[in-house]
Amino acid sequence: MYRVKGADQKEYGPVSADQILRWIQENRLNRNSLVQKEGDPAWKSLDQYPEFVTALSATSPAPSGSGSTTPLPVPGSPATAPVYTPVADPQRAAGMVKAPAIALLLIGIVGILLSVAGLFTRSRMTEAFIQFAQNSGAAFPPEVMDQLQAERDRGLGVRDFLNLGMGVILYGVLIVGALSMQRLENWGLALAAAIIAMLPCTCCCLGIPFGIWAAIVLNRREVKSAFR
Repeated sequence: MYRVKGADQKEYGPVSADQILRWIQENRLNRNSLVQKEGDPAWKSLDQYPEFVTALSATSPAPSGSGSTTPLPVPGSPATAPVYTPVADPQRAAGMVKAPAIALLLIGIVGILLSVAGLFTRSRMTEAFIQFAQNSGAAFPPEVMDQLQAERDRGLGVRDFLNLGMGVILYGVLIVGALSMQRLENWGLALAAAIIAMLPCTCCCLGIPFGIWAAIVLNRREVKSAFR
């Protein structure tokens, strides 16, 4: 495996020898590109690695008719460093986003199920709490008991269904964003899903650590560049 230093003086990789050969063929790297081989602390120009000499020779410009050659630029200098465009590795990026994407997907599904279940069991839960308060002999303030009884008698209203609709939409975006993250599509939607998971209202705050995890992974350079 190798690391490559681009014209912006940033390091890219690790990448395989086959990937470097493809970049040479695409003229993204040349003999002066700085490369570091795994296990070697020194940065060297690409033409110092025998495994790439043949490929470099095939892409080198022919010398001029006068026989003189243009001096090679100083490797790694800002003015002459080769332009390097990092090529994404979708397979590696897909492996990195798989676990956080699955976590976000599960949070979205569980969130919708809890929202629907909570809507239709709210009256029963309120009734059960009232029965518990009456049978336990606990001294609940009268205003609390009155509020609970009013909530039980009110039943389901428009506000409850609006709250359910908002929750379903929120968790729906979370699910779609998680699926996009798995497919490496629509980076913005995937990041929105991670942010939604960090909201304190998602699954009783259980989504916060997974949202942070997903956001960190999504902002890694090799992952972001792999999105379509």
